[in-house]
Amino acid sequence: RFVHEEVHYNGQFVRLDGYRQMLDGDVRAIPDLQFNIGLLIVEPPHVAAQLRFDCTPTGELFGFAVNGKRVVFTENVFYEFLEGKIRNV
Repeated sequence: RFVHEEVHYNGQFVRLDGYRQMLDGDVRAIPDLQFNIGLLIVEPPHVAAQLRFDCTPTGELFGFAVNGKRVVFTENVFYEFLEGKIRNV
């Protein structure tokens, strides 16, 4: 209900189903995945967030075989909303 049917991710048109599949895959690979907001800036229709991750992926992460080791990193993400839903990530 928060993501637009015609969502784009990193410049690619993935549609809602593709975006959902990507997130489902992330949760399967990282069972303890949580999106912790470190910084949030809102200027409609844009939202920018610094997300902090402290997790234990089960296999590979970003091409590295971490195999259950603890990983801590941050990510900057930018969202653009259309019709009240995320249209670009």
